[in-house]
Formats: sequence, C-alpha cells, structure tokens
Amino acid sequence: MPAHDLQLVRDPISMPARQGSAVILACTEQGFLLDLLDPRAAGLTAKRAASCLLEPAVGDRVWYAVESEMTCGWVIAVLEREASETPTSLVIEGNAEFRTRAGKLTFTGEQGIELRTDARLDVRADEVKVHARLGRVLLDEGSMILRSLFTHASKSTLVGKVIETLAERITTHSQTSLRTVDELDQTRAGSIDYRAQTTAQIGAEHAFLTGGELVKVDGGQIHLG
Repeated sequence: MPAHDLQLVRDPISMPARQGSAVILACTEQGFLLDLLDPRAAGLTAKRAASCLLEPAVGDRVWYAVESEMTCGWVIAVLEREASETPTSLVIEGNAEFRTRAGKLTFTGEQGIELRTDARLDVRADEVKVHARLGRVLLDEGSMILRSLFTHASKSTLVGKVIETLAERITTHSQTSLRTVDELDQTRAGSIDYRAQTTAQIGAEHAFLTGGELVKVDGGQIHLG
C-alpha cells in the first residue's frame, strides 16, 4: 500500500491537558459538577486538588484542570465567591501542621476565634499568657498540678458542695475574717492556740469546757455568773 494512502490515527490519550474557569453547579459524593461556560462542552466532574485548601461551594467560580480525555478533573483554586452566609472552610485531608521556621504565627478574628475538637486539645509552650475582659471555664472534671501558684484578685468567690484542702502548712492573713457555718463546725488538732490582742469572746446557749487533767483560768479579774 502506498504511503500516501495511509491515514494517521490520532491517539486520544495523547491529547493535551486543558484548563480553564468554570462554575460549580452541584456538590456530590463523586466530586463537583462543573459548568465549563462553553455551550460546546459538556459538564465535567472534578475533585478538589490537594493544594486547594478552600472548600468549593455551589456557585463558586473556580479554575479547573483535566488531563487528556479524562472524564474527571481537579479544582485547582476558587477564583470568586459571591457573598454568602455560608462560612468559608479550609479543608485538609488527614493530619496537618502549621509551622513557622523563623517567626511568629498569629491567628486574628475580628468576630472571635473558636477551637473545636472531639478528641484531646494539647497546648504546650514555655510561657502562656491569657488577656481577656471576661473569662469563663466550664469543666465536668478537672485536675491541676503546679509547683508554684500566685493569684491576685480584687474579689474571689468559691461555690461548691464539697471542698477538700490537703496541705502541710496553710497561712492566711487578712484585716477582717468572717465565717458563717449553719450546722457543725469542728476542729481537731494536736494543739490549739487562740490569741487576741484586745477581746476574746465565746458565746453559746450551752457552753462546755472540759479538761482531762487540768483546766486553768487566769486573769486580773474573774467574774462568774
């Protein structure tokens, strides 16, 4: 057969890759259905590329790429998004790490910042500073281990059903100390020493003073009755 009678057959696999802009019509389990903005071209299903951290949404104008005659491509980037109440989501598959090799990492949110996880949240630092006008901490159960603790508060209120304090030594100093106990107030100690510079008074409907071996009352004047 003469060579000029041979017909060249184009290999569809060797067709060059194409790319362009499109609009997302729908989000499915297989990927994103794209409108290629070309009446001569059919729709295309594309997956989100690993480098596209912004999760595409319906109505977004995106940049896509597809290899040869493949029926599935990739969304490379989100070019434009109309104003929407749907929050912008940065999605990363698998484990992720944000790192600055020489500098400081800052997260800023004018309306607020939330950290959410269904597992454990770890915070590790050489120094931790928290500045806020109002703070709230809600815990079902908590534990704290400190080598040294210093707190300075203008007003402090502690409310609890059962409070236990274990310490080798407790020292308190105040100008005025007031305590109210509705029921039993009991103190057990090896030795008890109460001293007052001016007046010491003990009053009760029934008062008992008992000494196993010795009871001593000493004063300039002693009044009984």
